[in-house]
Amino acid sequence: MSNILKVSLTNARHKLGDLIMGVLLRKDKVILEKNGNPVAIVVNIEEYENLTGEKLEIIDETKFAFQTFSDEWLHPSNDIYDNL
Repeated sequence: MSNILKVSLTNARHKLGDLIMGVLLRKDKVILEKNGNPVAIVVNIEEYENLTGEKLEIIDETKFAFQTFSDEWLHPSNDIYDNL
């Protein structure tokens, strides 16, 4: 389930990794604010492409690599627990 989050630029700097993971894995949308005013929005690549109709071919390999990573991260195989 995706969320719409409003985050100040200051807080976004401190939580950027978590915000990006939410955008990538849950398809969250992050509205960045400065002095309480929206200045930018962070959306995942698919959402951007749907909104603009623009295909970002330069990052197709990155999308594939991340998809592989996220599938493994969201659904880890049982053998990763064997070494714990």
